[in-house]
Amino acid sequence: STLLMLVSAFAGRERVLAAYRHAVEQQYRFFSYGDALFVEPPEHQRCNSHSTPARAARAASHETARLSRAVKDRWILRAAERLEAARERILEANFEDVREAEARGVDAALANRLTLEGGKWTSMIAGLRDVAALPDPVGEIAQMSVRPSGLRVGRMRIPLGVIAIVYESRPNVTVDAAALCVKSGNAV
Repeated sequence: STLLMLVSAFAGRERVLAAYRHAVEQQYRFFSYGDALFVEPPEHQRCNSHSTPARAARAASHETARLSRAVKDRWILRAAERLEAARERILEANFEDVREAEARGVDAALANRLTLEGGKWTSMIAGLRDVAALPDPVGEIAQMSVRPSGLRVGRMRIPLGVIAIVYESRPNVTVDAAALCVKSGNAV
């Protein structure tokens, strides 16, 4: 979404107040991150899906966007621990899913993608730990410039909000995608 960042320390007070009044009139939504105030236009506030899971994800996205790096990393590492603790149960259920798919005549290549056997399981758990070790992308500011008016403008990495993922029969992708979404402060 397109966001406007206003930093009052670098712009005249009157300019910031004028921008604020305009945004209020246009029903923009405000939120802050550190010393910055962000303004989100109304057209970016709507959830395009009418489904309950999409609405729940949209509501959750406001909370996940505020999570600290420590909380996100703990969540990802705890997910790895819980998956390892449930390994036998998950692999048994996965074996049954693959067997059922084959019995229904699913293409062998598709059924193979469904399996978590071999190195897929180990790679999936290692991937969680790798994502937890990455730096937090949220809040990084790049391409800072100063306008002729003195207003400082930059690009800050912020969560997108809700990430919808479409793929077929790859349970390890579910885990990878969830970890990346949590790390970047997004809901899935």
